Amino acid sequence: MRIAIDLRPALKKGTGVGTYVQNLVENLAQIDQENRYFLFSSSLRDRLPRERLSLPDNFSIKDYRIPVRVLNFLWHRYRFPPVDYLIGAVDITHSPHPLMMPAKKGKRIITIHDLFFWEYPEMTKGEIKRDYLTLAELHAHLADVIIAASENTKKDIIRLLKVPEEKVRVIYDGVAESFRHRLPSQSLAFLRKQFSLDGDYLLFVGTIEPRKNLVNLLRAFQGVVKRGFGGLKLVIVGERGWRTEEFDKELQSPELKGRVVLTGYLGPEELAGLYQAARMLTFPSLGEGFGLPLVEAMASGIPIIASDTSCIPEVVGDAAILVDPYNHKEIEQAICSLLTDTELAEKLTRRGLERSCRFSWKETAKQTLQLYRQIGGGG
Repeated sequence: MRIAIDLRPALKKGTGVGTYVQNLVENLAQIDQENRYFLFSSSLRDRLPRERLSLPDNFSIKDYRIPVRVLNFLWHRYRFPPVDYLIGAVDITHSPHPLMMPAKKGKRIITIHDLFFWEYPEMTKGEIKRDYLTLAELHAHLADVIIAASENTKKDIIRLLKVPEEKVRVIYDGVAESFRHRLPSQSLAFLRKQFSLDGDYLLFVGTIEPRKNLVNLLRAFQGVVKRGFGGLKLVIVGERGWRTEEFDKELQSPELKGRVVLTGYLGPEELAGLYQAARMLTFPSLGEGFGLPLVEAMASGIPIIASDTSCIPEVVGDAAILVDPYNHKEIEQAICSLLTDTELAEKLTRRGLERSCRFSWKETAKQTLQLYRQIGGGG
C-alpha cells in the first residue's frame, strides 16, 4: 500500500499532535518494511530536522515550500490540490487532526484527540476557531475511519459530530521510553541549578492557555504557601499560548513572588529530568483528549493531582487524586495531602508506574498499522 501521513504538526516543537505524529511515524518505521509511506510536509520556513526522524527506505518525506496557511485555506475551502497531485496516487491518507488531507482516491483516516474546540469555542483562536468549528463535522462524515485518542473522545465524536459508532476506533497515545529511564544525579543537579530549584517543587506541563486552568492552579498554590509550605516552588513547563492576561495578573500576587518558575518549551531530556525530580504533577486541565503529561508523569515515577473531567479519569485510573478543576480550594487540599502523606504519595507512584505500562508508542503504531491493513486491503 501507499500511505500518506500529514507530517506538518511535527515540524515545530514537539507538543500535542506533533508528538503524536512523530512517535507514530518513528514506530511505524520500526515495524513495517512492506508498505510505502509518504510523509507530507509543507511550510515556507519550518523544516523537520533530519536527525529527529531516522527512516528506512520505504519512508520518504515529501517537502514543499508552500505556506501552511495558504495550503490549509485551499484544502479546507476547495479540497485542492489533492495530495495525489503532489505525491502521486495513494491508497490511504491519514491526517493526525480533525481535517482531512484531500485526495482523489483512497481511504481517508483522521485522528481526533479531543473536541474541546467544539464545546468551548471561546477558548480557541485562529484557524482552529475559524475552520475546525465549521468543517469538523463535515470531515468526520467524509472520513472512512476516525481514530479517537480515548473512549471519552469517541463518545464525544459520536455525540457531538453525529458519527456512527462503528466508524470510530480508539487507539491510545503512548509514552516515550525515555521517561522510564532515570537520569544521572549529575543531570538532575544541573537542571535544578539551571532553573534555581534548590528545594521541592510542583510541576505543570502544557501550553499556557485558558483550558489548562492555570489561574486556579496559581490560586491553589497560593493557599499551599499560606499553609506553611513557603519553600515550595511551582514549575510551569510550556510555551505561552493565548489569552494569558488573567494568568499574568494572578502571577503578580505577593505569595507567588519568586516561587513560580516559567521554563518555556523544553526538549525531551530536560523535561524528563524535571518530571523525575518533582514532588508531583499538578494537572487541573478543563479538558483533554488523552493528556500526554499524565502518562509521562506516571512513567517518570511521580504522583499526580488531576482534573476529574474528560478523558483524565480513564487515563490515570486509580493512580491519581482527582479534583474538581473549578474548585481551587479542592486542588489546594489535594496538594497538601500529597505533601504530608508519604504513604499516599508512594502508593500513587507505584500505581502510576504499573499503569503507564499500558501505554506505548509501539502499541499505538501496531494498532494503527492493523487499521491501515484492514481498510486498505493490505491484510
